[in-house]
Amino acid sequence: MLDKINARCKETDSRSKFVFRENGRKLTLINSSNEESTMIKIDGCHIQNSKACDFMLVTPNYDFYIELKGQDVNKALEQVIETIEVVGKTTKNSRKAYVICSKVPKTDTSIQMKKKTLKHRYACDLEIASNQREYKY
Repeated sequence: MLDKINARCKETDSRSKFVFRENGRKLTLINSSNEESTMIKIDGCHIQNSKACDFMLVTPNYDFYIELKGQDVNKALEQVIETIEVVGKTTKNSRKAYVICSKVPKTDTSIQMKKKTLKHRYACDLEIASNQREYKY
């Protein structure tokens, strides 16, 4: 998959932290094993004129799908699903999606259904959080 991504849209190294920022939202993924990982700008770089999540981080064992959003979590989940369909459908890695939004909404049925779809159809765990978060992998 990585060989099909334009070189200007990706950056590979073994840094200890990968930081993703957009519109006041921030996600930091801590690379506790200093594994070589590839950060990819998806929306507006690898995928043009389509709904796609903002970023991906590909590690030896995980594909992380990252959407930094205002309040529309439903749209964010649609973007994650679309990105998996276009970019990551054939991966053998475990999948995890992060939606970092301005405010975590109460979980309504449409969010629950998309979360279920991510888990069952794509074997993708989902984390929804507000404003700034930090996770280890």
